[in-house]
Amino acid sequence: MQRRCLPDSGRVIDMKRYMVRITEAALADMEQVYHPIAYVLCAPENAMEQHNRIADAILTLETMPERFRIMDQSRSEAKKAG
Repeated sequence: MQRRCLPDSGRVIDMKRYMVRITEAALADMEQVYHPIAYVLCAPENAMEQHNRIADAILTLETMPERFRIMDQSRSEAKKAG
């Protein structure tokens, strides 16, 4: 469990950590961002930096994942069909 000090209060709270898995669908979405930047714009370094920023943002969900709503499963399935 991660310990975090609250600003201005001096209190320390324990933060539960969760395991975050990046799904195949999310990886495919990240590839759709990566490829045009890397190959159309010929900027592979920028593409990798953007890919890493997205992955890093996803992995921040290991603490306080309730900051964001859970994606509706039907939305995910509709994306695959569309």
